[in-house]
Amino acid sequence: MSSGTAVITGGASGLGLVTARRLTRAGRSVVLVGRDATRTRAAADSLRGLAPAGRDAAPPRTYIGDLEQWSRVRGLAAKLAADGHSMGVLINNAGAAFPRYEQTPDGVERTYALNHHAPFLLTHALLAEGVLTLEARIVGVEPLTR
Repeated sequence: MSSGTAVITGGASGLGLVTARRLTRAGRSVVLVGRDATRTRAAADSLRGLAPAGRDAAPPRTYIGDLEQWSRVRGLAAKLAADGHSMGVLINNAGAAFPRYEQTPDGVERTYALNHHAPFLLTHALLAEGVLTLEARIVGVEPLTR
């Protein structure tokens, strides 16, 4: 896998958190992105001490962002770039299936905005900011619906 930090959207629980645990145990520095500050910080706290001894992995960091809105996705990319993260892995994991039709302030159906627009916008914003390493891996996790 390429060098640099792994950024995981939807990293506060579920598959995102499991992935963060595996990457941390492998010595990777991780950044968790979640929409709930308390849950996201608790998830990061649960990762502390999992890195192998002697590895240079930084403590897990957190960013809070609701990725349903385009401005917030672009804002997240700008914050990650401003904080100087060199990203080797971007895992677009955040997703949901909402039970009722609702639109975001951008005029997009919520499920579509989060599951399809957000990963596309975040990836392209990070590319534009120049924070993805040359050998960066971009992983898209397809949301499950029942």
